[in-house]
Amino acid sequence: MDRTLVYWLLAAVALLGVAHVAFLPPWEGFDETAHYSSVQQIADTGAIPLLGRDRLGADVEAYRGPQHYGAGALTYRDFARGEGAAIDAPASRQYRPGATKNWQAQHPPLFYALMTPVYHATKHLGWKGHLFSLRLAAWVLAFAGVAVGALGALKLTGNTHVAAVTAGLPLFSPQFFPEMARLGNDSLCLLLTSIAWVLSLRLLQTAPARAWAAPALGVVLGLGLLTKAFFLPLTIGVVLLLALRERRAPALREAGIVLGAACLIGGWWYVRNLGLFGTLSGANDFNEGPGFNLLAQLAANFSFVRWIKGAAGLALSYLWGGTWSLIRAPEALLLATAALTGLTLANWARRARDLAAWAPAFFIAPVLAALLVHLAHVLAAPSPDFGTPAWYMFIATAPLGAAMAQGWRPPRLCLGLAVAGFVSAMGLWLLQLALFSGAAIPVGPQRRYGFDGAAMIDYDALRAVALPGAGFVALALALACLAAAAYAFVRAARR
Repeated sequence: MDRTLVYWLLAAVALLGVAHVAFLPPWEGFDETAHYSSVQQIADTGAIPLLGRDRLGADVEAYRGPQHYGAGALTYRDFARGEGAAIDAPASRQYRPGATKNWQAQHPPLFYALMTPVYHATKHLGWKGHLFSLRLAAWVLAFAGVAVGALGALKLTGNTHVAAVTAGLPLFSPQFFPEMARLGNDSLCLLLTSIAWVLSLRLLQTAPARAWAAPALGVVLGLGLLTKAFFLPLTIGVVLLLALRERRAPALREAGIVLGAACLIGGWWYVRNLGLFGTLSGANDFNEGPGFNLLAQLAANFSFVRWIKGAAGLALSYLWGGTWSLIRAPEALLLATAALTGLTLANWARRARDLAAWAPAFFIAPVLAALLVHLAHVLAAPSPDFGTPAWYMFIATAPLGAAMAQGWRPPRLCLGLAVAGFVSAMGLWLLQLALFSGAAIPVGPQRRYGFDGAAMIDYDALRAVALPGAGFVALALALACLAAAAYAFVRAARR
């Protein structure tokens, strides 16, 4: 397989991320009001937000433009019909606490601190330009994670197939861009997880690794601990992978170095959480208070039907959750991605024989385990809210891509499903643009896309809430890159 295929796929992914950022109206990305407030508070005051004490920024609460369906505010449909005022007037911004508690103050500060230069450089812009800049900076981190995963595999193994599947995974995964092309700390998680994956592959190789590889891996995991609590189980998974490599003193020593460096850099945050909240993660969803017994609550509120619904919701949210409006996708547009993901991962699990082949599991399983623990806490409540999203799995895009590449059989069927997945994803993009322009609205108790007008997309209305000109240019360039990738693939297949 031609290496240029990998480069064209990466170029397409980069441009599609820019397009998604340009198409997204203010605050349509998941939890962006809270993530923005954390950036603003650190940038303007130098203080790290504290869960339960600190609030959303008053600038965010003063926003009166259209917002996602579910916010209880002006909708895109109402705005397209002339209600409300223009949203892009320049504003002087400074963090002042508002009335609503910042529920994302649970997170460590590294991502938000990295965003502060972008915040200061663009705070004079209107909301559309300001948020575009912050989202774009976050997307650069996420795309770097995809590139590191694909190119790292290419450099270490020379396997263009693994690199191509890793680079292409965002293209046939409709939920990838809504999750990663927004303002949120998962973008940095993806980058750090990909670097950790590549360093782990280097340490697993039979050739002696450089002396800096283990300390570097520990530093990366430590930075991850300062980004999001997902790196607690991820660090355990990586250390276990290294310890099982040979079960000899050198392997155990490297595992100890990794664990020690990670704890030295990021451990203080979790000691702080334990002191303040009584839990290591400090997560908002896990702070039930003293005397809470998870197993006892699960037993008291056990229902097989609830577990089935919770597990189904978890699986479906990997395929599609959309953006913060949470509009349900037509199931037909998710079938190809579901079939491809299930087929390739099942083939991988069935064929994997040695530790190197199972290495992706030491990254995938910890993230999945954290999501299942969250689901258990949700189901322990008397009236559960089935709100455990699996789109966080995309922080493990590099090991997911490696696992799917190992299970890419039969190749022609998998390729066909991947192409169908991409076409379906583009169909969902059209539905989202219709939603943002007010041409579509959520209908029914399941909140599906509904149309009651002639226009599929109202460009003028879309331009009032986003930057569609830049978005369509980036989208056209991305499709050109995909055409070049297809040419490179066909040319290589004919050799």
